[in-house]
This record gives sequence, structure tokens and C-alpha cells, in this order.
Amino acid sequence: GCVDFNYPQHFHKHFVSNAEAKKSLDKQNLVAGAVCLRYPSSLFVRGAMMHPDPALRQKAIDLTMEAAQTARELDCNEVVIWSAYDGYDYPFQINYDENWQHLIDAFQQCCDAYPDIKFSLEFKPTDENTRFFCVPSTGAALLFVNEVNRSNMGLTLDVGHMLMAGENPGQSIAMVGASKKLFGIQLNDGYTRLAAEDGMMFGSVHPYMALEIMYYLQKVDYQGHLYFDTFPQRTDPVKEAEFNIQRVKTFWKAAKKLKALGIDAVMDKQDAIGALNLSDEALMWARQQQQQGTQYVSNSSNDDAATFVESSAKSSISDDDLTKTPTDNELATAADLDMNNIASTAFSEKHISSLGATFHSEIDE
Repeated sequence: GCVDFNYPQHFHKHFVSNAEAKKSLDKQNLVAGAVCLRYPSSLFVRGAMMHPDPALRQKAIDLTMEAAQTARELDCNEVVIWSAYDGYDYPFQINYDENWQHLIDAFQQCCDAYPDIKFSLEFKPTDENTRFFCVPSTGAALLFVNEVNRSNMGLTLDVGHMLMAGENPGQSIAMVGASKKLFGIQLNDGYTRLAAEDGMMFGSVHPYMALEIMYYLQKVDYQGHLYFDTFPQRTDPVKEAEFNIQRVKTFWKAAKKLKALGIDAVMDKQDAIGALNLSDEALMWARQQQQQGTQYVSNSSNDDAATFVESSAKSSISDDDLTKTPTDNELATAADLDMNNIASTAFSEKHISSLGATFHSEIDE
């Protein structure tokens, strides 16, 4: 299992040093998946790497490199950069070309200083902090990565952000995956209301899109971990994490079944109705496997909640190729460490684990 940390917030509040954080991970038999930048608003509300003050721009770059050093000391090799403030609100507020170049220069400096660390930009089109981000779409993000022109520069795609940008996430994953620049993926769902990031549970609103996301992650041979960026505002965060894990496992299996059913030939014909029918068949098959697993656990003596989540992997299914999870892939969700004491829930091919102040379990498949 793995944990993604916010930097610097989780370290200043929860750990006095990187060594202490690493020790805590080792104690729970977990690893760090990535270090995620959250530039403090007290300094960077007018911009981080494109702040009008050159001294504060450099401070943002220095903070990004501190995060890279933290990632190195935690034995992970990825820093995810989402800036809430690198954008603008009004026409003529900024010089677009000049600030685009500020961002390119900043990322080149970081990439060159830490060639062993992957720097992954998480684009977003808009939010309450910045009405227009300077990198607002998958296409713009790919252009940006190409102009940075460093092998350790890539992208993290957030499903909600892609939906907000009016994109089809499956197509965006295909584009970035074909460029070998898909460093990370954050899974959620949303109603796509104007400028709204809903953070709904994965596949809860757009199940066909969720299935296509799994299909294209398999097709591009995605090798990173999967992070759930959902907002459990009115649900139990542990149960929401469990639901997300189970949903992804079901959709992952359905995507493999879809391949076996001949979806490629259907797409060659551009047969929309045929594609929807096959999608329904694959999802029905995968959900039947999930129900079999639930029955298996309900008849067993182990009532542990995490065992229930893991149940579909425990069911007896003959086609191993369709049901096994991807080697070297992990599913992870990390809430803020101060939210209901939940730090992370993660799944890997061999075990499932949930880490919190009082909640931890592990099951071998």
C-alpha cells in the first residue's frame, strides 16, 4: 500500500522530519507514492511559479525542490504539482506569454536539479482561487510538457478536472499515454456543473466513462498508482475509500472482459450501440463476480470490513487473466491526515491496507 503526502502541510503539522515520516511508513509496512505540492496561500495567493515578485517566484521553486528532496528521502520518485494560484481572473491581468515562460523556466530548473525525481503537473481549468489557470486543459498541458522538454516532466490527470474542462477522460488518457507522459491519475467523478469540482465516488455519475478510463489505462500500460481524489463530506471516509477500491477493481476486471469480448473490432466499425451493449455485458459480468465474492465473505467467519472490500479477489473465478489486477499497479486514496484521522487506503496485487490513527488491516489474496 502507499500514501501520498501533501507538502509542506503534512510535514509541518504531523512529522518533524522526513526521517520520522519514513519511519511511520515502515512501521505500517507502507510506502510513499508521491509528494504533492500545496503552495501556502499566505505567500502565493498572487501566484507561485508565476508570482509577479521574482523573489517569491524563486521561493516557490525552492519549495518545489524541497518537496523533491522529501520524495527522495521517502524513497518515492514523484512530486505532483497543483498550484491553486498560477492563473488569473480578468482580461489584461497578466502577460500570457511572459508567465507561460516563467512556468517553463521554473520546471526546467526543478527537473535539472533533481533528474531522479518525476515532476508531474496536475492541470485544472478553474476553481474559486483562480478563474483561469495558465495550464487549463490536457492539450495545453501536453504542449507545456513538450516545451519544458525534460524526460522527468510529465502529467497527473484528475478525472474531475478533465470533466470540468469539457473533456472525455478516456481520450485524454489515450493522448497523454501515447506520449509516455502519464505519470499519475486521480480518480473521482462529478456532475460537470459549471466550474464545479464535485469529487464524487469513482464511477458513480459516469459509469461508461469510468469503464473507458480503466480500458485506456490498461491500453497505455499505465505503471503508476491510482489515487482517489473524492470528497467524503457527507459519507464515512473509510467506507467511501472502500467503495472506491471495490468499484475500481470491478471496472478494471470489466475492462479486461471488454477486451476479450471484442471491443476493438466494434470500435473499428465505430459502432456506438454495439459498444454500449458490450460495455453493459462486461459490467454485468464483473458485478456478478463481485456478488460472488460478497457471498463468499458473508459465509466466512471473518467480519473485518477490509475483508469485505477485498471480497471479489477472494471469489472463485476460472479466468485468471480477466480477474487479476495489474502487476506493479496500486490503487491508493489519501485524504488529509487531519480529516477523521484517515491517512490512506490502498490496494496492491498482493494485499489491501488502510492506514489511520486507529484503522489498519491487511489481507493476502
